[in-house]
Amino acid sequence: MTLINPPAVLEITLPREGMALDEFLRRQDEQPFELIDGEEILIMTPKMFGSDYDAHFVQRILERATQGDVFIEATFILPDTLDSNWVKGSRQPDIMYLAEGRLAAYRAAHPDWRIKPLMLVPDLAVEIVSPTDRLPKVWRKAIVYLEDGVRLVWVINPMRQMVTIFAQDEAPITLYAADTLNGGDVLPGFSLALNTLFES
Repeated sequence: MTLINPPAVLEITLPREGMALDEFLRRQDEQPFELIDGEEILIMTPKMFGSDYDAHFVQRILERATQGDVFIEATFILPDTLDSNWVKGSRQPDIMYLAEGRLAAYRAAHPDWRIKPLMLVPDLAVEIVSPTDRLPKVWRKAIVYLEDGVRLVWVINPMRQMVTIFAQDEAPITLYAADTLNGGDVLPGFSLALNTLFES
């Protein structure tokens, strides 16, 4: 009886998505970008003041109506689950909101929080559509936020005077200027008459 040696097992190593944290920080200094599904997407600052104004308006509304923390154009990253010095992805919403107490707990758990990107997925991400944005790409980004674990996403389109709401396990909902935006379970008690936003 002839014994046949089993074939050698081939080990296939897939490329690791993302980059080392120190490389991420260095390259961010050169040109800010988001890292989505392994692709670097350059962050272009809107040249129209209207987008900045709308972001500031929504920021003020959120700060007055909630007890959480609100940031404009702040970056959060998705660290590798086994290696906190490896960045799998990064995002920079126009506005992000962290529920009350989450940022304080994060700072207490990370003594070096000042010198590293935020490794905390926000509760709410807001994207404001500028005249140069392609709406399908912005909606795709909203879905990416949900996949990251963001609980609620608002896509605000001032030109069309509408807000599309994306939430976990729910179909998107679009509201218009005559409607009222609420915060659901993420922002209990929050409401905003959209005509005040679009007429601002």
